[in-house]
Amino acid sequence: MTLKRLFVLNGVIAGGYGIALLVAADPILDVYGITPNPEGVYMARWFGLGLLAIGLSTWLARDAADAAGGRRWPELSPSPTASAWSWHCGGRCSAPSTCWAGSRWG
Repeated sequence: MTLKRLFVLNGVIAGGYGIALLVAADPILDVYGITPNPEGVYMARWFGLGLLAIGLSTWLARDAADAAGGRRWPELSPSPTASAWSWHCGGRCSAPSTCWAGSRWG
């Protein structure tokens, strides 16, 4: 599966659930076994808005997933953790336990 297909699939599913929760929260809460009281419907609609935002952002980013900039992250460092430690202590430590003394804040 390519990243473009993943982004399109995520956009469609998250957007669909988001719209469904915004429009008809009561039946969807019933499907999941939640009693649709006013507070639950209110929170379900906020969750639907969040899902709609995630779906829209991944749908709009579907073409950038296969672009050269979208594939750039794995080439920057061997792992995201290594790059985070390198940023934190400027590459002066090898393990989290020895990192505080050589960090920017130590």
